[in-house]
Amino acid sequence: MSYYCPNCKMVIETEKCPSCGTWRTRDPENGDLCLAVTLDYVNATIFADLLKQNGIPFMTQSGGIKGCGLTMSPRMFYVTYDRLEEARAVAEEFSDAPEEDEEEHPSGPDDPEAFDDADLYRLQDMSRDELTKYRKKLKETLRELNEREEKIRDAIDEIDYLLELEE
Repeated sequence: MSYYCPNCKMVIETEKCPSCGTWRTRDPENGDLCLAVTLDYVNATIFADLLKQNGIPFMTQSGGIKGCGLTMSPRMFYVTYDRLEEARAVAEEFSDAPEEDEEEHPSGPDDPEAFDDADLYRLQDMSRDELTKYRKKLKETLRELNEREEKIRDAIDEIDYLLELEE
């Protein structure tokens, strides 16, 4: 039997919530907002697109520190109870999805953040299509890194401001 904790918005298997300790759980109802999965910033962006493609309505909440303006913190995805299993199935498929060309290019197209000098030599062995895909991934990664840097700088500025207020 499943129970629903309205505090944590979780479907649980025990009458007492293991997260918050409340005994005020109840049977889940179709409209209950339920935590489906928590993902890091990068995977959350991809997962959100997958939910949209599958027509699963969702809400997200940042798991970060309040007041710092960080958007790179983990994201908690909530769906209604009637779509929970569907969302979890998408999450499982997403987490089980094999990386494309993983064996052929261990630090190549699937891991642009791990790009090193040895990758320059591997580029010569790649087809035009692979090079195009890899270039696109590298540009996306660079854009994401620039966005992260800007957000981190904003967070540092906010922290500096808060520290000045305390002085």
